[in-house]
Amino acid sequence: MKRILLTSALLATLLFGGDFENGVNAFEIGDNKKAISFFKKASNKGDAKAQYFLGFIYFEGLGVEKNMKLAKEYLFKACKNGYADGCKMYSTFPQ
Repeated sequence: MKRILLTSALLATLLFGGDFENGVNAFEIGDNKKAISFFKKASNKGDAKAQYFLGFIYFEGLGVEKNMKLAKEYLFKACKNGYADGCKMYSTFPQ
């Protein structure tokens, strides 16, 4: 059982950790274009946190033109994938 958990954790890191973490690092130094690129890669792999970050970036217009349609789409994905903050922010959009 322990081996399965370790294997699952390693697999999750390989699938999500690199792109998401690289996106956070790029975002923190103000390289939003690079951050968006990494977040999109992670999002395409189903990473709900990356989907939330993309929704937030498009909602606020951080380094990109504000785009409420994209913000809503990414926040919906984050919510659908179980990210509570994504659900909270998504719920602020008219349905």
